[in-house]
Amino acid sequence: MARQQFDDPRPVDLDLDLDPKRQIIAQTSGTVTDLQCRSGGDLVSGSFPMSVDDRRLLLLATQVPLWRDLTSGIQGPDVSALQRELGRLGLTVRTTGRYDAPTQRAVAALYKRAQQRPPSGALTRSALLWIPAPSVRISSCDVQLNGRLSDGSPVMTLVQQVTSAHVKVMPSNLLPGSRQVSIDDVKVPIGPEGRITNASDLGRLTALAPARTGEATAPQPLHGTVVLSEPIAVVGVPPTAIFGLRGTSGCVLTTDGAVVRVSIVSSMLGRALVTWSSEGSPGTKVLIAPPEQTTCE
Repeated sequence: MARQQFDDPRPVDLDLDLDPKRQIIAQTSGTVTDLQCRSGGDLVSGSFPMSVDDRRLLLLATQVPLWRDLTSGIQGPDVSALQRELGRLGLTVRTTGRYDAPTQRAVAALYKRAQQRPPSGALTRSALLWIPAPSVRISSCDVQLNGRLSDGSPVMTLVQQVTSAHVKVMPSNLLPGSRQVSIDDVKVPIGPEGRITNASDLGRLTALAPARTGEATAPQPLHGTVVLSEPIAVVGVPPTAIFGLRGTSGCVLTTDGAVVRVSIVSSMLGRALVTWSSEGSPGTKVLIAPPEQTTCE
């Protein structure tokens, strides 16, 4: 009886958890004179995806939404957030929290890089569109060319992002040890409560989802298997070979008369899969029907 590797596979359904519905909101009013929007298209911070009354609107991803007009010398967390995003976009600016001359030059450079006319003086909220991440995907376009826009109107709805995944019902009586979920050829680590939060792992799982996130229906559950990250060595023996059974612990009798303690971990194809104590040998033969008087002692 040769040892074999066993990873305690258990079928599971995995749900993908989505962030709340997000929209790009206009901070100005007027007529839409240009619109670069299509369902499934991508938007990036630092771009100018639309015009209102022939004025280009700058799309920015900042940790703090830019909620007010930024005039020279104004200070606050929103200014710091702007400075960090300008730096991420490759512009030279220090994070001082003050809307100073170097920050204004960086803003002007961002406009000029896109061949747009930079603002004169303040960076007004009406000239901006806020997004929650440097790159987002459009689910739907909520305005149309030549349409009327008012302050606070939704401009575009974004595809909802997968923020985590979780096993709907974790199987019981799992063997101890770290686990991973296996779906097709993808394997990702999973916590003891059946949750996955690592961004890279979530990206791999999202690619497997049968329904795209952000559409009218939520993504369907993924069907997979929870397995041990490190398989254990087991031996398959006939169930009748095990005696003195207490719970999952018992013994087998080898053909040379040695009593070996075993623990049942599973069953497969009519055989009990057991872990073999150090007293036994992987190649040892056991009696299928040991004498009734044989004990584990």
